[in-house]
Amino acid sequence: MFCEVEFPNAVETFIKNLKSSNYPIDIPVQFLQLEKELNVSKKTPNYIKYFKGKKSSSFAARDGAILTHEEFDSIEDSLIHLFKVHNCMSCICKETTLAESKNHPLLIENSEVCWPYLCGFNLTIIDLLLLSMLLECLAWIPCLSVAKEFFIKLPSIHKWLLRCTSYVYYKNAIEYVHKMWQKTSSNCQKMKFKQYFTYSFALNFFHVTFEAKGINPRQMHCTITKNLPLIYDLLETNCISPEIKNLKSQSIEWDKIPTDLNPSQGDLNPERALRKRQQIENMISLITPVLKSGDKVVDFCSGGGHLGIVVAYLRKDCTVFLIENKEESIERAKARIKELRLTNIYLLLSNFEYFDKPFNIGISLHACGSATDLVLDMCIKKKASFIVCPCCYGSIRPTGNIVYPKSKKFSCLTNEQFFLLARSADHTSSDEHTSLNCQNAYYKQGKKGMLFVDHDRVLDAETRASYKTQIYLMTPESCSPKNNILFGFITN
Repeated sequence: MFCEVEFPNAVETFIKNLKSSNYPIDIPVQFLQLEKELNVSKKTPNYIKYFKGKKSSSFAARDGAILTHEEFDSIEDSLIHLFKVHNCMSCICKETTLAESKNHPLLIENSEVCWPYLCGFNLTIIDLLLLSMLLECLAWIPCLSVAKEFFIKLPSIHKWLLRCTSYVYYKNAIEYVHKMWQKTSSNCQKMKFKQYFTYSFALNFFHVTFEAKGINPRQMHCTITKNLPLIYDLLETNCISPEIKNLKSQSIEWDKIPTDLNPSQGDLNPERALRKRQQIENMISLITPVLKSGDKVVDFCSGGGHLGIVVAYLRKDCTVFLIENKEESIERAKARIKELRLTNIYLLLSNFEYFDKPFNIGISLHACGSATDLVLDMCIKKKASFIVCPCCYGSIRPTGNIVYPKSKKFSCLTNEQFFLLARSADHTSSDEHTSLNCQNAYYKQGKKGMLFVDHDRVLDAETRASYKTQIYLMTPESCSPKNNILFGFITN
């Protein structure tokens, strides 16, 4: 939504402002969001192996790379290329030099790094999309002095621009922009950007405030532990006490159905495949009872189609849509559907915001972070029932029209308190999630945070439409650390 709708609209507005004589000029908030995104480190396990050549191809496949660092002869050459400053741009900013690359976070043994590109270590279609719009913006900047001020306010965007345009394909484009800046303009002396446009101002629009303060995981744990009692007290004072029911899952006789439906036939190890089967059984237990003949089911963020394909197989009288934005996942789903000879299922390689057809039930299994809220929002707008299993609670962030907390009842919490609550919900994660893990205090604290966040979600749905909602707990509980299912049945 940001790359395809919000940022293009912001670029259009900004160009109109540049053409006008109304100074000082507003720089759109979406530019701040991009600046902040480029400057925030992300968890990147085993990233150092990428530069040692052990993970290059897998990272490139994951990112959907258009051009990768494998095109260069060595690590040193790739860094020289990555930090190369064009002669025509060097007069703007000389911060990015090869000498600085020795201390670049990509070469530090740390699990969190600032990615050189928007989706990882490779140039992807997302970079090209935003780059083309940004170059159009720059072409309307009247002179070099104004361009300098623009990039002084947006240093991370400037560095990202240098990386993207270091590829020969963009040499002509950046040279054209530079020639435009050489021309004198009567507007240059008058044109200024508003002074409130600061880095700290960006914090209110994208990542949570405490994420930008460089708090490490141990400090974050202390922050959560210190503040949770107050948050719980506020919720209790406002009579917020969510309930959760244990779900009696419907078992599937996997040995009696085609093997292409069984997750164990893929790349999953046996233990993980077992948990995936259990997750599917829990979801199916809620999905099939509410389906009517002729219903349309949309599996959002469907991945390889583990859930949606099973629904299509079990209910051939219904139509199922799988929506996924990763081509590799869609290809896996396509191959399985072909083997099963299913004719009641459709694949869409797209962000699900572009799906505008009516449907009856929306489902998703472990849609990450705010993606779950986007799914719920889509279902509410289409007046469709929903059965969703959220994931990555600590990754939720305001996006589009979605703000947190979502419901009026949770307005007793500030944004930061709510995000701390969401962060606590990720304490259920474990490398070895077993029944023993489910009994420790750390896990129970995480489950409490999950329940409150999900309660806010269903309250919002009830307020916006005629839903009968319930939060269910998957069984066995150990099938996933993120084991809540939000059920919303549209009653009107």
